[in-house]
Amino acid sequence: MIKVIWSDNAKNELIEIVQFWNNKNQSTDYTDKLKFHIELGINLIKNKPKLGMKSNLVGVRMRLILKNYYLIYEIKENEILILQFWDVRQNPLKFKY
Repeated sequence: MIKVIWSDNAKNELIEIVQFWNNKNQSTDYTDKLKFHIELGINLIKNKPKLGMKSNLVGVRMRLILKNYYLIYEIKENEILILQFWDVRQNPLKFKY
């Protein structure tokens, strides 16, 4: 079975996004939806790791979550490393992949 590991960077980005939406909406409805779609995306890439779009780095792919987020991951032998949870509305110069 393939193990999924979140990098500290990806965890922090996700936490910031969740906190932003919870504060803005005064509700967890949107973040619950976001979490559901993240889990769905992770389950898809666990079963078919090459499903995501190729990035400019070997072995690194991107899976679109809802319409504004990319789950950027690296395929290893028995694991998938989540490198970044990217909000596409951010400054593109900060994007590494």
